Amino acid sequence: MSYEGRPTDYQAARIDSLKKELEDVAGEFDAFVTKELSAVNKSLSQKKLEPIQPIDRKAWDTTDTDSGAGAPGAAKFFRERD
Repeated sequence: MSYEGRPTDYQAARIDSLKKELEDVAGEFDAFVTKELSAVNKSLSQKKLEPIQPIDRKAWDTTDTDSGAGAPGAAKFFRERD
């Protein structure tokens, strides 16, 4: 965990693999939002609740969780453990 040298070939290849996995999950989520969100929002409105407003990745990444505003899973939320 404290090695400061260059990444190994395996680590570099793993980055590409993780990027692909993230793209796949993002695509699945986008498909879910496209297909399911309108039905969910319709059900919420029937119960007199606010609809879910999706945000894009850029907005998610710039959400300020330190102030308590925005999405709780935003990138700034994660902290290094002791």
